[in-house]
Amino acid sequence: MTGECMRTGLEAERDAGDPPEGRARSLDEFAQHLRSVETEQRLFEVAARRVTALLRLEGAAILLYDTVGERVRPAARAGRTRPVDEETARAFIRFERPELPRDRVMALLRRRSKTVGVLVADQPAHQPWVEPDRQFLLQLTARVSDELPRLREKQLTEAQLRIATQLLEDRRPNDVFYHILDALHHLTRYDHSGALLIVTPQSDSLQLRAEKITWEKGKSRLVGLHLALDPEMTRELREGQPGAARRGPGESWRAETPALSRLAGRLAFHTEPLETALLWMPLRVRDRLLGLLKLASRRASAFDGEDAAAVARLSEPASAAIQALLDRVDEQERLGALLSVGTRLAARPVDPDHGLCGLLLPPARPPGNAAAALARRSAPPAAG
Repeated sequence: MTGECMRTGLEAERDAGDPPEGRARSLDEFAQHLRSVETEQRLFEVAARRVTALLRLEGAAILLYDTVGERVRPAARAGRTRPVDEETARAFIRFERPELPRDRVMALLRRRSKTVGVLVADQPAHQPWVEPDRQFLLQLTARVSDELPRLREKQLTEAQLRIATQLLEDRRPNDVFYHILDALHHLTRYDHSGALLIVTPQSDSLQLRAEKITWEKGKSRLVGLHLALDPEMTRELREGQPGAARRGPGESWRAETPALSRLAGRLAFHTEPLETALLWMPLRVRDRLLGLLKLASRRASAFDGEDAAAVARLSEPASAAIQALLDRVDEQERLGALLSVGTRLAARPVDPDHGLCGLLLPPARPPGNAAAALARRSAPPAAG
């Protein structure tokens, strides 16, 4: 009796020949198990393994869809999965209804309204799927999709915390800048470049302070580049809203306003490979424009609302971190100036006629030619 009381929903389902109530219990257990998972990768591994067991499959695989590169990549497998044609998977994701063998079913994985991948489930060879099993697979896949927004939120929160802790670890400015770009690459998978630009108030321009490029290792050779801003561009950026643009005919760019189109033309400073789509987010502190985060892709349809939300979400801790770094640099420069004065005080003897002022003020220069001539003109005439 004790063993009977401790049976899982899966075991009861097998013993009872998969009655509807058994599957409902198994579905509930499946959802509870997924809620305890803390990373996407672990979610996919657990889902593939549990789906294979619950439906007694030959195997199951989860393929993730890279919307930027329009590619699929395997994330998790369980059992003995047969090869999956990548073009067939992409066609299924694009709702093109590709022809599948009768022993295979595919189901979309979605994070809210965005398709992020596909679950491929294989029955034993030449054993066709029956409709109750297919419906159960769709229910299981829906439970996996339900967990994706929670884990996305967790990713964003962890990225925010990592940016904030960079300051506590007393990192160099460049370390913090590139950490921000690495976090954005992990969240958006940009396939061209990510850049951080800081406003130069004296010249109304943006200076490229850090750039992560995807086509070669090492830092971008363009770091230090200045991009001039006209008043309309600056006004648009001060609104603090994310912006996006796509390359049009020739050198033109399509954006919401003419000023943003001109801004996109300035931000697309690479010639090989060319940027085709841009996504940017102004960095502001207390309504003051501090700089800009920019992502670039080689594909026109690369970025979507979820990417814009991720950039906007990271802009607040990034702005705070960059402002704190700039304040720290200013403080170090002031401290350096004070130390320079102190060194000068220690190196020079005290003038008894001027006291401490003799240390702080530069020594009087000997009179030059003009002063000597003035002194001669002012002297009384010599006696005859």
